[in-house]
Amino acid sequence: MHCLYEPIRMSNDGLVLSLAIARRSNDDGTRGRASLQEAGDLLPDALFSPVPTSNAAMDDWRTETGLTREEFAKFTQFCNRSDNDVDNRNRAVVIGLLSENVRVAPGAIVRLKDFGSIKRNTYIGLYSYVNGDVTIGEDVLVGPHCSITSNNHVFAAGTRSFSGNQGEPIVIGDGCWLAAGVMVTAGVRVGRGNLICANAVVTRSTPDFAIMVGTPARQVGSIDPATGAYRWFARDGVA
Repeated sequence: MHCLYEPIRMSNDGLVLSLAIARRSNDDGTRGRASLQEAGDLLPDALFSPVPTSNAAMDDWRTETGLTREEFAKFTQFCNRSDNDVDNRNRAVVIGLLSENVRVAPGAIVRLKDFGSIKRNTYIGLYSYVNGDVTIGEDVLVGPHCSITSNNHVFAAGTRSFSGNQGEPIVIGDGCWLAAGVMVTAGVRVGRGNLICANAVVTRSTPDFAIMVGTPARQVGSIDPATGAYRWFARDGVA
């Protein structure tokens, strides 16, 4: 059994009718079931088992979304249970990220100048935002709620507002880990093998194998690429 990828279909009002693109093709040539199907049946039944439909809270069903109880349950489980390798890969392919084993978690927004600029084995975490002229190397982990955007709003005297726009490319080197809540600003080049600690704001380019913390981010240590050992500057008397 192998996977074939088909284009997404959209309805006239812009709703996604076929979210997942990956359909199984059986060894005998017959088509198997879609791994993500019509909007009324977004994921395989097994993923949604059990769906609560008969407890007291669900029996007294109210919502402002316009969804049925069953649709609401499926969308909720899609958001909460589809952070897995299969569905993260499905999302990457839908977006157009075709490098080998790129994965995109639920809620992430990826809008790139070049959709080939995210390299193999890279993971974009839950609710992260990647936008503009951004290159991300191989084997990179981008944690949840990160922001990597190459665009800045610029104050325009004529309108007395930030109505202008200026962009500078961002490059994330191979093998980095950007922990939860990291922000990388326009024009930054993050070196290879960096550990960017949670909630750091990286405003300047970093050397290879650096450990970065804080706002604005500063280097507090380094990683030995031969052994993987961390070296902490304060502990070792390095300013």
